[in-house]
This record gives sequence, structure tokens and C-alpha cells, in this order.
Amino acid sequence: MEPYYSFRPLRGQSSFIRSASRIRALLGGNGSGKSELGGYTTAEYLLTRKPPRRNCPFWVVSKSFEMVGGTAWGEKLKKYLHPRNIKWTTYLNKARDWPAAVGLKNGWILEFKSWEQGRDAFQARSIGGAWFDEQFPQDVFLETFARTRDYNSPIWFTLTPIDPDPFLQERYDSPPEGWEWFSLDLEDNRKSRGGHVSDEWIDAFIAETPDDFRDVRIRGKFAGFFGAVYKSWRREIHVVPPYENNTPPFSGIVVRTIDFGWNNPFVCLWMHCDEDGCWTVYDEHFKARELLQYHATAINSRPQPRQGIVRTWADPEAAQDRQELAKLGIGTATAKKDVMPGIEEVQRLLMPGGNGKPRLRVTANCKNTIREMASYQWETNNTERRDAADEPKKKDDHAVDALRYAVYSEKQGQWLTPDRITGAASVSSRIDSVMGGE
Repeated sequence: MEPYYSFRPLRGQSSFIRSASRIRALLGGNGSGKSELGGYTTAEYLLTRKPPRRNCPFWVVSKSFEMVGGTAWGEKLKKYLHPRNIKWTTYLNKARDWPAAVGLKNGWILEFKSWEQGRDAFQARSIGGAWFDEQFPQDVFLETFARTRDYNSPIWFTLTPIDPDPFLQERYDSPPEGWEWFSLDLEDNRKSRGGHVSDEWIDAFIAETPDDFRDVRIRGKFAGFFGAVYKSWRREIHVVPPYENNTPPFSGIVVRTIDFGWNNPFVCLWMHCDEDGCWTVYDEHFKARELLQYHATAINSRPQPRQGIVRTWADPEAAQDRQELAKLGIGTATAKKDVMPGIEEVQRLLMPGGNGKPRLRVTANCKNTIREMASYQWETNNTERRDAADEPKKKDDHAVDALRYAVYSEKQGQWLTPDRITGAASVSSRIDSVMGGE
């Protein structure tokens, strides 16, 4: 059986269709033809390959049943499956032609799923593959991937990465084995270039797209997203290789910074500041639901920098936890916690200087810090009390909070020379007296 509706691949589409990679990941701008390509690829796969068992499911997944039934099926996939290849259909909404499942005569069963159903709706069955159209939650993808293990089944997804997505970003930057990435640009779908969308519509769409969204909406790129706190964050310039033996250069100073947590992670970051005032986060401890004794042991087991740790900043509101840490040999200083000035200082350090390099970097081994720097967002829900952009969301903010404590507190304290006083009590009292702390 062959797809009965003609399909003429555009630039970059043929390689996606021919790929034998288990995970095919396609990023594309709006109107670039990504969903069309996903529908054709799904039909071509189902009509030319024998299912691993009779009545084997293949999942088509999108955010809502309206999207998966109306767009993925009704506008894309349906036209590539001739009615003679369909044995039966059951419906979620027959009047609107939203199928729940479509049985093919060769033994495949297309099942249409919404990730709004939640992860539980994706459990307990082996499947022969899946197509995700548009962005999806990490837990739903991982649950679907688990369902493919019996047959080593493929998954492909087609999306415009509108929302920050550290899970996919990490796999884009360092593709795991079996992953292959593709991209489609809206500009390549112009009729003047042999595509399917009028030049006039594309020109108007580009003109109406805010600058923050152009790389995303037009080119399907992971970029600085609207709503991101640190819009200038770019992995290609801010993430650097780890230090050899996890030990920073002897020049400059090293500080630690702590954000306490129980249900949320307890975070400790190690940060090196060189003689030019450039910061590098080079190690992290990131763990939830453990006692302070566990965290203290983990912190004290890290390699000691040759110049020593000159300060350990901590949340000033966690007085009891700071006292307990001091008893365990980790004295802390009262961090300056002002949110907006602290964010502004981090933003300033992230900006590239005249040499093209930023003054704040993170080594590649600090995966949680890297993830949070990319996903840290402004609050989006307006209330009577405040506007949406008055403060960042209290979600995935533990490492970024700790980082902010350190760089802002160091700036406020104007530490021009290393302070190498040792001893938990003396260090804390000396710093608190200078900073005006408790």
C-alpha cells in the first residue's frame, strides 16, 4: 500500500522522511510545513511496514483532542490514507470527524491521544511507534518512549518550540544515541521558492511577529523566549567545559552559595571569580528530601580549591538551618536577597563584553543550573495585587536563586581582595557586620 495523495518534499524534508533514526526530531517555524511532513511520514510508515503484531497501536499525540483530531488527522494525515486502506473507525466526535482510533487493513491501529489526559493515559501498552505534533510534556514523552521498548519502535515529533523546553534543548545540544534533529524554515515554504505559502502572507506574518519570537516562529529555533527572565542566556556562549579535576584556577577567589530546601531541592553552588571579575559556576550539589547532615557531607567531600573557600552565602531567612550547618562545619554569610536588583546583576554579567565573552559562565557538568537558567520565567498570571511581570515564577528557581545570592551579595559587599579568615563563626560574623546583616 502507498500513500495516495501526492507529496512533494520541500528543502530539508526528504532527509527527515528517509531517516532511520529511532527518534526523529523536527523543529520548524509556523507555516513551514512541519505538520504536513509529520502526517505524510506517519502514513508512509504505516502503509509500507508490517506491524510487529496484529492490531498493533501507533499513537498520534497532540495537546488536545481538537488539535489531534482536527489538525493532525483531519488536515494532514487523513489525506494520505486512501479509504480502501481503512478497515474501521471509532470516533471521539463523529460529527466533527475526530477519530478515537482508525484500523488499517494491514493490521495497524492508529490511536489518537491528547497529552492533556495526563501521563496515566499513556501507560501499560506496547506500541509500534508514535508521532507527536507540537510541544509536549516531558513525562508524557518518557511514558510513551517506555511503551516502545518491546519493538524498539520509532518516535518522531514536529513542533515549533514556543515554550522554553530544557528537556529538548539538552538533547538538541548533545543528541543521545538514536536521536536525529531536523529543521524547517518558514522562508523555505515561500511560493517564490517552490513552496506552498504565499510570499505576501509570510511577509505579513514576519512583520507582525515580535522580535522575541522571530527565531522561534519563523525558523523553529530554540532562542530567547518571551517571558524568560534571562533572555540573553545562550548555551553556546554561557556553557563552558568543566575545569580539570573540577578544580578552578588558583588566581581569583572561590565562593559557595546555598539555597535551602526539603521538598524542593537543597542547592549549593561553587563559583570562581577571576581577577577580571568574571564568574564561573563550576560545581553544584542539588538534592531534595535529605537531612542537613547529608548535604554537609556532600559539600565537604568536594575537591578543595587551592585558594580555599573565602565565603559561603546563604538565604538570610533560613536562620535555623544556617546554625545547624555551622555546627556541621559550614559557616555561612547572610546573603543579600533583593530579587529585582539581583536579577539585574545576573543579567548584566550574562551580556557579552567587547571581546564577545560574558562575565558569567556555567560549566557543562552543572546540568541543573544550566536547565534553570534556560527555563526561569516571569510570572504570567495577572492578579489584583500585581501585574504579571512584577516577579519571576516560583518554579525551577533554586539554583538560579543561589546564583543570584552570590553575585549580588559579592557586588554589594565590594569584595576587592580575598578574605581568608577561617572558622565558621568568625567568617559569618565578619561578613554580616560588613553587609549589615543580623
